[in-house]
Amino acid sequence: MAKTDGQTDRNGCPPKPKRFLTAYNFFFMYERAAFLEAQLGRSTSDEKKSASAADTKPWTKQIKRKHVRSHGQIGFKELSQRIVSKWKGISREEKAIYERLAKDDLERYRKEMAEYQKNY
Repeated sequence: MAKTDGQTDRNGCPPKPKRFLTAYNFFFMYERAAFLEAQLGRSTSDEKKSASAADTKPWTKQIKRKHVRSHGQIGFKELSQRIVSKWKGISREEKAIYERLAKDDLERYRKEMAEYQKNY
């Protein structure tokens, strides 16, 4: 069973920090959210939204959520194939945005891990 915030293991240690996300992970989350918004009829502006380090979309938060019933719009395999093909075709400038987010998340992970190892 997964641990939630505030729980400890048998030795009294809190759970380790969440692992960092890669540039592709951030891209996948953004594209999935954009696809589902489009499928559910929520119109988005014609301009492509750019990701930023200050983005506060709920899918960027690293809080584990309970299982939610599937949206039924598209299967995971088909969605993944679409996103992979988009990832392979994005420009260097756009990829740099996601790489910056990944770098920031890696720094967060290293700081949290250093603090964890220092205390436990």
